[in-house]
Amino acid sequence: MSFLGVDLANVVGEIENTNIECNRNKDDDKKSHIRFRITDGRTSLNLTFFNQIGEEFEKALKANISAQVIVVIVSAKANEHEGSPCLNNYPATRFYFNVAHHSIKALKKSLLDRNKVVMMTDECEEAVVPIFTIAEIKKLGNEYKEKQVQCIITVKKIDQKSNWYDNVCTTCGEEVNIVEGRYKCVICSRSIPFPDKRFRLATICSDSTGVLAVILPDDEIQRIIGKNAFDLENEEEYDQSEVKFPKVLKDFEQKEFSLTLKISERNLDKTSNIYHALKVNGPLEKLGYHSPTNVQTNPAQEISAPLITIPSSSLKRSPPTAKSSSKARSKEKREGDGLEIEDNVPIGKYKIVKTEKVFMIICP
Repeated sequence: MSFLGVDLANVVGEIENTNIECNRNKDDDKKSHIRFRITDGRTSLNLTFFNQIGEEFEKALKANISAQVIVVIVSAKANEHEGSPCLNNYPATRFYFNVAHHSIKALKKSLLDRNKVVMMTDECEEAVVPIFTIAEIKKLGNEYKEKQVQCIITVKKIDQKSNWYDNVCTTCGEEVNIVEGRYKCVICSRSIPFPDKRFRLATICSDSTGVLAVILPDDEIQRIIGKNAFDLENEEEYDQSEVKFPKVLKDFEQKEFSLTLKISERNLDKTSNIYHALKVNGPLEKLGYHSPTNVQTNPAQEISAPLITIPSSSLKRSPPTAKSSSKARSKEKREGDGLEIEDNVPIGKYKIVKTEKVFMIICP
C-alpha cells in the first residue's frame, strides 16, 4: 500500500521478546525509540517506533499480562536497514494487542501447528542420534556437517580464567560490547542500558580415547543447577572481590555426563577444536558399587510363647513358687499385708486354655 509516495504495510506477528524498554537520547529527553521483533513462525521482522508512539507501545506492552503477545500493526512505514527490511512508525501508524481478529486466530493456529511439527522433528532426530567416542568424533566426515552426535564423557577441567557468563542483548540475544562506556548491540544497532547475562562454561572433557574442548549451553546449566546467571551473581555468598568463580559451577568437574554435540563445518575442517553442546544429560548414576553380597540381613528371630503376667495384688497371700518349702512358716508373716514379691522371680507355667474354632455357614 502506498500513500503520498510512502510505502505503508499492515502486519501481524508474535512479539519475540516482551522484555523491552524505550531508549532515550541522553542529550534530548524528548527523543526516544523502542526496537522489537515480530515473527510469524517462519521469519522475523525488525520494527522501530520513535518518540510518543514508542512510549505508548512500551506502556501498553507492560500492561499486557498475556504470555503470548500477538500485535497487529496498521500503516507502518516500510524501510530498509543495513540491507534488511524493517518497519518504522508513521503518523497513521496504529497497533493492537491480542484483539479478536481472524488474522490473529489464523496466526495462533499456524504457530501451534508449526510448534507441533518442530517437536515431532526434534523427537525423530533424538531417536537416531548416534553415540561416538571422542576419538571417533574427531574423525567424522562431511556427512555429519550440522548434525548431532552423542558422547559419554567426564568433565576433567573447567576453564576458570575466562568469564563464566556473557552480557547479551535483551532483544536478539547476541553478545554486546562496551563502546564509549555503554553496552551496545551491533545486530540491533542500539545501546543496552542493562544487558541480560548468559552462562558460558568452557570445559575440557575426556573419555578413555581422548580429550575434547566443549562449551556447555546456558539453558542446560540453568536446568541442572536451578539458577540463572543473574541469580548466581547476586547471591549473598558470592563476592566478586573474593570468589572469582562460583563453587556450584566448579562442581561440574569430575562428573560424568552424556553430551549432545552439534558438529559444525569448522569442526570438520579442523579450523576449530571447540565443540558446542546442545544438551547435557546426567550426571549418570553409578550403580556398580551396590553389591548384593554386602546387603546386611537381619537374622530370623525366634518366636517365643506368650507370657502370662499376674498382678501382684493377687499374689500377696500366696508365697512365691521359688520360695515354697515344707517348713512351717510363722503366722505373722503369712498374715502380713505388706509382703513384697522379689523381682526376677520366675512365675510358674500356666496352662493356656485352647479355644474351639466355630465355623458358621451362611445360606443365601
